[in-house]
Amino acid sequence: MNEFILALQITILGMFLIFIAMVLLWTVLSLLVFLLAKVQEKAPQREKIFNQEEDQELMRQHAVAIAVSTAIHQRNSAGPGRFPLPPTAIVSAWQAVLRSQILSKRGVIK
Repeated sequence: MNEFILALQITILGMFLIFIAMVLLWTVLSLLVFLLAKVQEKAPQREKIFNQEEDQELMRQHAVAIAVSTAIHQRNSAGPGRFPLPPTAIVSAWQAVLRSQILSKRGVIK
């Protein structure tokens, strides 16, 4: 019975520590959100005003950059190129063994 009480005490202590850690994290996060909201209110609002031509030019530049990076990535990620087939057919191992047996039976032709 003494072991059961000890196990129960350890369990309660563990649950209490986890609960305290959760409350502490919650408090720290709430404080950070509050402080960051205050800092953002004090920061001056800067709005970038572009005319339509500058926006289109910026979008064009972004599109070109994306296209170039995609092409470079595709070229780098592609495996080695396919080798062209040889001009004559390569003899497989099976064909080489059969031909050598035929030559050994008949002898070398001069």
